[in-house]
Amino acid sequence: MTDHILASWCGPDENPASRRLHEIAAQLELIADLNGADMFIDCLREDGIAIVVAQARPRGVSSNYQRSAVSHIARREDEPAVYLAFESGLPVKDLKAVTQERRNVMQDVAPIRLEDGSCIGVLIAERDVTRELMREQKLRTLETREDAEKLEPAAGSGDLVLREMNHRMKNQLQMLSSTVRIRARSADNAQTREELLSMAAEVDVIASAYDAMTSSPTELLPLLPLLERTAELLRGLLPGVPVELRVTGDSTMITGDRAVTLVTAVSELMVNAIRHGYPGGRSGIVQVTLIGGNLVNTIQVEDDGVGFQPDRVRKTGGMRLISGLVHEKLSGEILWYSDGSGTRVTITIPREQ
Repeated sequence: MTDHILASWCGPDENPASRRLHEIAAQLELIADLNGADMFIDCLREDGIAIVVAQARPRGVSSNYQRSAVSHIARREDEPAVYLAFESGLPVKDLKAVTQERRNVMQDVAPIRLEDGSCIGVLIAERDVTRELMREQKLRTLETREDAEKLEPAAGSGDLVLREMNHRMKNQLQMLSSTVRIRARSADNAQTREELLSMAAEVDVIASAYDAMTSSPTELLPLLPLLERTAELLRGLLPGVPVELRVTGDSTMITGDRAVTLVTAVSELMVNAIRHGYPGGRSGIVQVTLIGGNLVNTIQVEDDGVGFQPDRVRKTGGMRLISGLVHEKLSGEILWYSDGSGTRVTITIPREQ
């Protein structure tokens, strides 16, 4: 059963925001059962404090709550994921939280949006964090690399360490991204604001790669979904800008560390295309294509913008960064071509064997 205060919080479902919240609340119990987790809807009060407006407990799984949390506030220090989601406008996964009943849980939080993109609340899933705490206690005993190597054959601690390192790195990057976005919103200069938002989006891209490595720290990762996720995150840079991001291609695999490097390079190319290829509100398409081969994988980033002079622009910091990543970190090659009809950058890297 779903407990909520939507009627008193936002009134009957007569306006888009109220209707949207009522629709999600109607499905909250089903979502709780599906995920085996306590589910919540939080909204922001006028003073910027989050308040629980709806709650559903899972059936068949023990809830973390003895009493209803509806009408209670969520403090920033107890539930950082809630505020990160509100402030960044992006989903936040696997951040620790403390419930209103002072229990440790792990939260996944997603913004609830209207069609115009405005955030009217967040959807929260909470699960017990006992296993995660036990994992951290084990990791604290691995004070040296030698200790980890001794335990790895018997308990798989090497994989455990990698998962925890990737998990922590992802969380730190999400915190950094949120901080940068807050700075961007308070910036007076439009160019500064654009630079900070670009930086935040690229940090989100790297965090998504670490998130993928948390699931498979020592295994190969599918590259195409990572590139698709990169485009999805960068679309946040395009409110009202008629530039479409497309990702297509073959199914191929890549190691986690190389994935982080590659998505960093590709995201930098896409951001450059968005920011410099379409002046004056021009519309267009930035196309990323992945071509799998027997010996090498090829990634093409192509736009139909105004182009640039490669010999002159290649000396800039962004170009040097991309070239350095491809040559030094990926042992690959990069080719640039640009004219008045657009730009094409082709990256080739050795295929994982």
